[in-house]
Amino acid sequence: MKKIAVILCFFFIFVVNVNALTLNPSSGNMGRGTTSTINIYANPGTVSDVIATMRLAFNNATILSFTKGTSFDTALGVCAGGATDNGTNLCIDVAKLSGTITNNELIGTMSVRWGNTDGTATIVKQTGNGYYNGTVFTSNVGTAGTYTVGEIPRTPLEININSEIIVAFSGLTIMFAGIYLFQFLSNEKRTKKEENIY
Repeated sequence: MKKIAVILCFFFIFVVNVNALTLNPSSGNMGRGTTSTINIYANPGTVSDVIATMRLAFNNATILSFTKGTSFDTALGVCAGGATDNGTNLCIDVAKLSGTITNNELIGTMSVRWGNTDGTATIVKQTGNGYYNGTVFTSNVGTAGTYTVGEIPRTPLEININSEIIVAFSGLTIMFAGIYLFQFLSNEKRTKKEENIY
């Protein structure tokens, strides 16, 4: 019984990992207030899926536009008023009227503007995100992308000192220590000579 449970658990995890929506890029350093293009690729839940339902939330970022992939026939906005997005959310269904969705197929392209605040930006797959084959809906939620916007603020104890300055300072310290040591030894030698004379 334990063995069956382990196998079922492994199978379930495998299925969840396969049913994914992939962003490219899904990470990276982004400038504050800049705009990037992000491609969305499919990894459907079943071989018969014909609709991709995208419900993406943007944190510290704004979606500007979405363009469906050329292999999809229709795109239906399901945000309020039939819009495809509302700035912080993408809510759109794209469908094929013939054929099925295949792995790594381009679902669409997004234009995204990154926030003006240094830190982390995320794109999150929310409830309702997934694939549909006309009978079965395969849900896919979780973080799709994590990005660094601007610079991560330094901790109070972290000091930003240029490495060349450190090397130069170390060199000067050694030089002055050498001069001081030379003068000290010269004075010692002179004092001993004077003691020997008297």
